[in-house]
Amino acid sequence: MNKKIYRFPALLIAGLFLSVVSLAQSSDAVFNNFEKHYTLYPDGRMQYREVKELTLNTHYAFNRTYGETFIVFNPEAQKLAIDEAYTIMADGKKVVAPENAFNPVLPRAAADFPHAAHLREMVVTHTALEVGATIHLDYVINTKAGFYPALMDEVIIPQSDPVENMKVIVKVPEGTPFNYNVTKLRTGPEVNTDNGFTTYTFTFVAINALSHDYWQKADHTGVPVLTFSTSKDLHRLVDSYVNQEAFQLKVTPQMSKAVAAATKKAKSEMEKIAAIQDIVVNEIHHFGIKEKYLGYQLRTPVEVWNSNGGSSAENALLLAAMLRAGGINANPVALFAPETPDKKAGNLNEIKGYLVQVNPKEGKRIYLNTDHMNSFDAALNYPGYSVLPLDPAVESLRFEDFPGPDTKRTMRLKIAFGPEESIINGSMTLSGKGVPVLRAADTAMHVREMKGLPVNNKHVTAFDVSSLSSNISFKMMTDNPVKAKNGYFILELPYLGYDPAHTWPYELQSSRNSDIDIGNGLDINYTFEVSIPDGYAFVLPAKNIILKNSFGTVKINYTVEGKQVKMTKQFRVPDPVAEEQLWPEVKALFDLWSTENYSKIIIKAE
Repeated sequence: MNKKIYRFPALLIAGLFLSVVSLAQSSDAVFNNFEKHYTLYPDGRMQYREVKELTLNTHYAFNRTYGETFIVFNPEAQKLAIDEAYTIMADGKKVVAPENAFNPVLPRAAADFPHAAHLREMVVTHTALEVGATIHLDYVINTKAGFYPALMDEVIIPQSDPVENMKVIVKVPEGTPFNYNVTKLRTGPEVNTDNGFTTYTFTFVAINALSHDYWQKADHTGVPVLTFSTSKDLHRLVDSYVNQEAFQLKVTPQMSKAVAAATKKAKSEMEKIAAIQDIVVNEIHHFGIKEKYLGYQLRTPVEVWNSNGGSSAENALLLAAMLRAGGINANPVALFAPETPDKKAGNLNEIKGYLVQVNPKEGKRIYLNTDHMNSFDAALNYPGYSVLPLDPAVESLRFEDFPGPDTKRTMRLKIAFGPEESIINGSMTLSGKGVPVLRAADTAMHVREMKGLPVNNKHVTAFDVSSLSSNISFKMMTDNPVKAKNGYFILELPYLGYDPAHTWPYELQSSRNSDIDIGNGLDINYTFEVSIPDGYAFVLPAKNIILKNSFGTVKINYTVEGKQVKMTKQFRVPDPVAEEQLWPEVKALFDLWSTENYSKIIIKAE
């Protein structure tokens, strides 16, 4: 017997791991033990085993969170076996789950999707639950050889509630490539070679629960994640993935005719692109089933077209194929979260979605979704992400990073106030996320970014759209607010779309336990010049406001000259990411910007 053991020290980040005593405090439940076992056999078969022991601390835990366990599997390639399922009640009594506690159903994401109709989701109903009870579940999924291109997974270490002890154990035939990466931690596995297998054991203890804070780093990139694979590297894995007939992007004459019919009235290349996207978005069903449950085997665009529906990946291939049929340079791309993928530990589970890259003959490259129409480049929704073209002809991996430009909003209004109505001259410039630059001809869509003022197309005096921004000027008359009994008029100041004072969350929590990432930097500038006739006066705050800290700056300034006031509001956040301890500074800026008194101008009849 050949037996070798290697141990690697683990250096843990403070704050992610707690003492065992503190785990049970203020949590709905505690995972006493959580194990994930992965085995690759010499003949290519795979096995996944999960063992969990969970103690319930509240009624919410078993009424809403842990009363059932859901296990999705593919019966055509996998077999599920429940080895143990029982509950230890608070008084120590053991209650074994009865036969009717196990009910296979169709996964919700596979509903109405014939290609996934064979999938099953085993619903395990845990019995004898009460505060203080402990759930024990041990199940195994055996997978036939060839179903997956490699033994691979992405394991988020923190769970929905604290974990006292967690192990991830990977067992592969000796000599098999094994690449792994653990984010946010400097750690490694214990390695044991025995009986022709090498076993890698990752151990984590006293793990804090996943945070429920908003404004967190995307796709769990702010917490420890283990990714591993038996593929030699990501390049070889992607090569095998795109070496499917589906990636040839072939279409039928019928599909070409549909493209021609949809685009015959298009007056520009962008209108043509939008017309083809509309076919896939509004005429093809979109099913949320994960590709891994189908073994990463994709149907061709023709098959998807004929069946009138596909998965996220399949619909991306369909849209790319139809754009090419219309003479548009397009490629399907895989979307990866910030700081991923690990190019050594090749893992298809790290793909977070699929987009279509479009390269117009004129203008800059854009990205499209397949489940909704884009009024702006889809890349702006994924700051810090990267994409990888899925092209069988490409010999190397060519990632493109999405930079995440600032959300820029500039508005300037001149308001000539009168007791019955006001005359308003205004302009606004929109840049960054949310600006409908892909709908250059749709003036109304751009005008709708002005909030709190009834501007419409008839008021527009100038309109210009580039690939990055839009500029609008307008002039209008509007009725004034109803005069209050004491002779005051309150002018509620308008704002522009994506203004953080008017987007969720509307009230910020007093504290948090995770780092902050608001997605994009902010550069918001408002100027309001209000003039009033004789017999009226302004009622303004006693002083100007400036708040500047390490996260950003808010400035609110009033300048009065006779019967005119000039109010400027500025909100600048250069870096959208901050560490948890800076939350008081972040909150102070957003609270100040959202203060109601700084979003109005009060005029009093003298």
